[in-house]
Amino acid sequence: MQFFENTKRLAREFLAFKKYKQLNKVLAVFVGIFMCPFFILFGVMVAWTFFSAIFFTIVEAPIKFLHNLIKDETKEHHLAFRMLIYYLSWPIIFIFYVFYALMIVDIYICYFFTQCAGYVASLGGFHFHISPLDERIDKEIDLERKHNKAAIIHIIVVAVLVFVCAVLALVGGIIAAVADDPAIGITILMVGLALLGLPVAFEGVYAVLAYRDWAKKEEPKPEEKPAVEEKQE
Repeated sequence: MQFFENTKRLAREFLAFKKYKQLNKVLAVFVGIFMCPFFILFGVMVAWTFFSAIFFTIVEAPIKFLHNLIKDETKEHHLAFRMLIYYLSWPIIFIFYVFYALMIVDIYICYFFTQCAGYVASLGGFHFHISPLDERIDKEIDLERKHNKAAIIHIIVVAVLVFVCAVLALVGGIIAAVADDPAIGITILMVGLALLGLPVAFEGVYAVLAYRDWAKKEEPKPEEKPAVEEKQE
């Protein structure tokens, strides 16, 4: 159940919304709305990772049971008997272990893409990592540090991009419906729909850079002057 528990840990860190708590509530809501594609992607991916982890646990139990049963049952028997049992049973167990190993690869790949989507959607609310077996993924957030300016820029840029794409799609649809030759209108419509990928691409980069808690440079401490001893008269 380790993969299941670690996937649950990832979902818990995502749902903490630590970085959103550094924003004004209104800005946090709007940023969350614009980040919906990544929220949806994370939801789908984490559901699939949970399913893979559960199925992995179900498959793991009989394989381990069968392997341990053969080892335990052949301990007290003659070497020739043990060799015969292993000769007959090991090819089947080996095939099970190959399937078992491929499932681990599937879980690692699913988990990696899940945490990538969650990392973007949470604005970098936990530590970026690759393996689900990493000991710690939580990140300490200083709530005194605010990213409201970054959120305002985020909202404006994405809103403008979405507006431009929507206008192009609308104009293209009208031209396609009214004009005798709908080819131009359909082209404009398709361009507008294609450009809807721009806001998503922008957020994928901006969300993990603009909301980072960049380390503050430590100010050099003033050197203490040695106390001057008063001369005794």
